[in-house]
Amino acid sequence: MMSPMNTFFCVKETIPPGMGFSLFSSGHLIWLASIALVTVLAALLYRKSSDKTRFIIRLVISILLLADEAVKQILLFSTGQFNWDYLPLHLCSINIFIVLIHVITGSRYVAEALFALCLPAAAAALLFCSWTMLPLLNLMTIHSFTVHALLFMYPVLLLAGGFRPDVKRLVRIIPFLAIVLIVIQIINVGLGTSFFFINGAGDGNPLSLLEDTFGRPWYLIPAFFLVVILWCVMYSVSAFAFRRKEKKG
Repeated sequence: MMSPMNTFFCVKETIPPGMGFSLFSSGHLIWLASIALVTVLAALLYRKSSDKTRFIIRLVISILLLADEAVKQILLFSTGQFNWDYLPLHLCSINIFIVLIHVITGSRYVAEALFALCLPAAAAALLFCSWTMLPLLNLMTIHSFTVHALLFMYPVLLLAGGFRPDVKRLVRIIPFLAIVLIVIQIINVGLGTSFFFINGAGDGNPLSLLEDTFGRPWYLIPAFFLVVILWCVMYSVSAFAFRRKEKKG
């Protein structure tokens, strides 16, 4: 059996079988509890901070996200483990750059995209990890938990700071999202990848249940309706929370 140090720099394609962890095992739950605690404390700090401090917090998170992704790419290239699937073109990876755009512009439309896409995607990734074949003591495992934790935290901080999601803004950015999907699929065809899970849900992803049931590419249809239902729930909860806050105010 390989020692922990020998597996620290492995990726899912090179890790020996039987080295990973289970969903909702003690190690996974500790990660989730730690992320939840840090997010709550950060949200409380953000809500009480000045606009200048809030900007600094957002900037620090963006820098950490970029550094996290850079460490991953350096590891992959330096160890000869890079393949096209590791390009930062997955939904969560692209959100790293959307966060940077929001830090620079402060656009409410960009914030809307982070609420509608980044928040649920990061939460799903943390709950249903696709990296369970890797051990907990592994650089890619640490990267995966920390990058998704920061991506989850960022829109939560925006909400804590008073950002109010608006369905009208969401509707206006949907055409842009459609264009992004088309571009991503062109890249998928060229590289034989499945960014945005368009050509396959992948192992460990909850969408794999839909893929097993409906097959490719038909699983994308119920996946789309699930996204719509999720948005309905998210925007309803958000509207209820803000109305309740206004009544108390």
